[in-house]
Amino acid sequence: MNPWERWQKSFAWNSMGRLFLLSIIVGIVAGLGGIVFQLAGQVVVAAGIAPLAGFSLPEAIGERAAIAARVAPEFSAGGCSL
Repeated sequence: MNPWERWQKSFAWNSMGRLFLLSIIVGIVAGLGGIVFQLAGQVVVAAGIAPLAGFSLPEAIGERAAIAARVAPEFSAGGCSL
């Protein structure tokens, strides 16, 4: 019997194996959720805050934005400069 088969037989797939696989799935879903949350925050800054309010925070050191925010030089609503 090779080591892989021995390991499979010693591994309790009923309880421990199920929890092991579920923990891997939870980790993957949580990681993807974090990526989506980061991108959604960048979309809000790039599409709403930067062009409308003219405000854009710098990214953290070592990170760069996936979506570049363009700050409007001046916001004008109906001919009135704000």
